[in-house]
Amino acid sequence: MEATPEPWRAWPTLYREMEIGKYWVKRPEDRIWSYVVEASIEELTDHLVQQIVEGVHGTTIRAGAIKLGTSHPPMTELERKTFRAGARAQKETGVHITTHCTRLGAETSQLTVLDDEGVDVRRVVVGHTARHIALPEYRKTILEWMRRGANFLPTNLGIQRGREEVWRPLVEGIHEIFMAGHGDRLVLGLDSGYCSESKAFGPMTYLPPDPWTHMFTHTLPAFRAMGLEDGEEKAMMETNPQRILPVQ
Repeated sequence: MEATPEPWRAWPTLYREMEIGKYWVKRPEDRIWSYVVEASIEELTDHLVQQIVEGVHGTTIRAGAIKLGTSHPPMTELERKTFRAGARAQKETGVHITTHCTRLGAETSQLTVLDDEGVDVRRVVVGHTARHIALPEYRKTILEWMRRGANFLPTNLGIQRGREEVWRPLVEGIHEIFMAGHGDRLVLGLDSGYCSESKAFGPMTYLPPDPWTHMFTHTLPAFRAMGLEDGEEKAMMETNPQRILPVQ
């Protein structure tokens, strides 16, 4: 009897091209997964589809999202290749795309490539965008993309006791987005990992332990104290993810 696949609970990643000295990158050849350099767009697309349809690394655990990444507004050629492959895999499989996007302007280059490839931007979540939303002069760019359907994900919300107020501009930005009628395009998230930038390979230190519960022990209580409303929290933490996550 054929084995029943496990639930959709992992995702294939084509990460950004990184500078020497960031994370684990010690040599130029480490800047991006070597397979990305060697493979064609078609081969990368097939790789992503296989992990979504069949399973990750020979297992029966099927990926439920595609992770793509850039940092700077101008994409590198290798990053553009990964976004085109991710777009084509998304259209073939119906999972959503989530991105790594840390610099202002990178959201526009990412969404433009995906849109050019025919991806419905309502199936895209642009990650690490707390600063994008917190800056009043930049929110109009985010709101324009939200009007077109794109979703945005503030992450890495490291709340330090006694310094909660540095996050007030983000809470105010969230209010403005909801008042503009685009609160259905916001989700909150957390992120953690391992790196070796200044010491032996180990956990990142931008969130205190345990990073996986920090959202509930630190971030949400601080945001509530700064005026985050129940309806806003429910939309970002429950309603919107329930719309985005299912395979379509």
